[in-house]
Amino acid sequence: MRLSLSTLLRLDNRPGEVPDYGIVAGSTARHLARTRCGATTRLLLYDPRGHLEYVLTLPPLGGRGARKRGRHRKQVVELTAYTTTLEGLDVEDHLGLDATLLAGAKAELAAQRARPPGEHPAHSTAEAQRRHPGAELAAWIQSRDQTCRFPGCTRPALQADLDHTWDWLFGGPTQADNLGPLCEPHHLLKHDPDHPWTLEQPTPGVFAWTSPTGTRHTVEPEPYDELPDPREPHQRPANIPDIVFDPPPRTPPPWAARPNRHGHITDAARATATRLTAATHPTDPPSRYDHDPDF
Repeated sequence: MRLSLSTLLRLDNRPGEVPDYGIVAGSTARHLARTRCGATTRLLLYDPRGHLEYVLTLPPLGGRGARKRGRHRKQVVELTAYTTTLEGLDVEDHLGLDATLLAGAKAELAAQRARPPGEHPAHSTAEAQRRHPGAELAAWIQSRDQTCRFPGCTRPALQADLDHTWDWLFGGPTQADNLGPLCEPHHLLKHDPDHPWTLEQPTPGVFAWTSPTGTRHTVEPEPYDELPDPREPHQRPANIPDIVFDPPPRTPPPWAARPNRHGHITDAARATATRLTAATHPTDPPSRYDHDPDF
């Protein structure tokens, strides 16, 4: 699931997103994030233009020991924020788990900034010769692209395969500029010789697809933009019209079976009602032979 860091800290009530469900209220997103005991927590930090800068892996939100006992260990809770927003938050203004989370995020951000630029997962070549990306590089690719990179596909990247744009068997490196998430059907389609789709990644995160007919489709990452605040509730109830029309009374059909003086509907009454209804409303469509000919 995905929600804003400020929403988790109760600084606002912006809605969150749940995979395969959609937008949920801020209180619901906060509750779901807090109860995902053992789920991996990632903090995605963006620059003012909405481009991803850092992906910080934090301890589970359930507290100490939650990763061992939680039943949501394979899930991921994504917290989003601008880097300047995290820098402007003061740990002393929060208590309990919120203060622990904020202190850990600030420490992890400082550690990421202290690393050489070449070790950033967006630029690192340390895993170029490996078949599969490590945990840090995989988290960067999933956070950068968010969904399957086939045109029009919205399957979350966390449920997709990490595909080499230039096939690893033919010398493609395991780097951020050669990786992208593809769900299983589109991953198989990319390698299907009977459907020769071709894929290029001219710049990291930009995927250019060419269909068998020669049509070119470009999939670019969407810049981060916080969801809007919920609208204020109305101060008064909605206007109700003064005149409310009652529904028309229900009347039995003209040939409905009627009970006898003892209150029972006999088989003979049902048969008579069925025969009269069929005679009044024929079920067969009208035919040109139902009336006398013109000559």
